[in-house]
Amino acid sequence: MRVLGAALLAAGVGAALLWPSLLARHSGDVKARLTVFDRAEGGWERGWKSAQVDLSPADNPVRIVVEAEFLPGSRRLQSTTGLLAVVARGGAIVGEENLELPLPGRSGSDRQPRIASAISAPFAVTQAAVHTISIRSTASEDMDFSRAVAVIRAGGDRSADRWRIPGFVAIAAGLLLLAIAGRKRRRRRR
Repeated sequence: MRVLGAALLAAGVGAALLWPSLLARHSGDVKARLTVFDRAEGGWERGWKSAQVDLSPADNPVRIVVEAEFLPGSRRLQSTTGLLAVVARGGAIVGEENLELPLPGRSGSDRQPRIASAISAPFAVTQAAVHTISIRSTASEDMDFSRAVAVIRAGGDRSADRWRIPGFVAIAAGLLLLAIAGRKRRRRRR
């Protein structure tokens, strides 16, 4: 019963948490890879820039995956930093979202750059046009980014969320089986 409980727990975590995240980050076509920050082009203050991409309703749902590369040897005092993603069309903002970018830990060599990513919620393009994508840090202090890229993903698997509920049910069933097995084991020891 413990093995079945552990297996259900592991499958539930995979189905409820890992699989939807992988689908959101990697499914669909890469419409564009836009450099939105480059430290070499102005440092922390002036290194941020907007970029343009041609989007249409055929691309729906569209997601923005921000991939940030950090300077080697960066030291972190917090676990996340905020980013503001803004999508504009014809000078008017059509969507914006605050993203939480997990900051990389201290694993690996101090000479190796560390990479982290954050993903926006899917959004719908209502009109074929050139859209301006702008990503900015909400942190006032320098977060030691060396470069940041916004990957625009079009289409993709819309069924990612259908795995969440069965995954959470499997987690609950696995925990229940592990609790029952633990109680039986304690009773046998008495």
